[in-house]
Amino acid sequence: MAKTTAQRAIGQLDYKGFDKVDVVVEAIVENMSVKKKLIKELEGICNEDFIFASNTSSLPLTEMSEDAKKPENVVGMHYFSPVTKMPLLEIIKTSKTSNQAIATCYEIGKRQGKTCIVVNDAPGFYVNRILCPYLLEALILIEEGVRIEQIDRALKNLGMPVGPVALIDEVGIDVGVHVMSGNMTDLIKDRDGIKLNYSMPKMLEAGLEGRKSKKGFYHYVSKKGKVKKGKVNEGVYQYFDSPNVKKISDKEITERCILILLNEAVWALEEGIIENVTDGDIGGVFGIGFLPWSGGPFSYMNQIGLSNILDRMKHYQNLYGNKFQPRPMLVKMADKNEKFELFT
Repeated sequence: MAKTTAQRAIGQLDYKGFDKVDVVVEAIVENMSVKKKLIKELEGICNEDFIFASNTSSLPLTEMSEDAKKPENVVGMHYFSPVTKMPLLEIIKTSKTSNQAIATCYEIGKRQGKTCIVVNDAPGFYVNRILCPYLLEALILIEEGVRIEQIDRALKNLGMPVGPVALIDEVGIDVGVHVMSGNMTDLIKDRDGIKLNYSMPKMLEAGLEGRKSKKGFYHYVSKKGKVKKGKVNEGVYQYFDSPNVKKISDKEITERCILILLNEAVWALEEGIIENVTDGDIGGVFGIGFLPWSGGPFSYMNQIGLSNILDRMKHYQNLYGNKFQPRPMLVKMADKNEKFELFT
């Protein structure tokens, strides 16, 4: 009887047999010095052409590879949680990563049943790069006094599989704090009009981790062996300075969260983090569940019309400042009545 993939896996606490492997995929603690140390250890054990693939969700691959004997063989393979359910694999390359390393990891991803995109090394890579401003805007809405249940309901009604606040609970507040700090914070903190929110670290310090701790932005209860989301945890508002309730329309909620994500996607395209808009669409849908009915962020903008997207961004720029300032590429394309060119 043939063994399943799981049955072929071997658990061990040493490097026995690593001299015969061609690819090492690491998913150890998110600490740069620890990962660099691992590379050095493996270089003394594995064959000289082995590929080191990191599952980091935020650490820069360029820095990780700078002391490697063969930086061309250092690459990112960013899986999304839960790995068994999330179909996307984000392959991250540096300016030195070889085509062979990229192709090898791409083939591994395909054999694992993943949909793969290749992106350039940058803070947040692509998926977390566009996700963070979206989640941050949801947190700013809470800080303003908008109720959590309205935020999540509005985005779900638009077509997101889960609301942004519930998503933080699902991923884990600890993970959210990690991803939205470090080089991502460095990237956005000095942007004109950006206001950071520091509520989640306070929540984490108080022991709130989301679903995994059965308490986060929502309460969670165990039923028949499964953890179910309950009502909003009203106690979390204290970490947002207990704002008075603010009533705004669902349209404003969805537009503020979605538009800031779309602008970031265009920014990533401008900077060459993604090489084409099709990868941007795939990453959006399969990485964060961006409005599946739309086909992805760039397809969505094509459907709504770039001039309409531009008008709404300018509207919120007038209300809430330059964090909604449209990217130059978007302005230029809208002025020419162009659309993003999709590959099928």
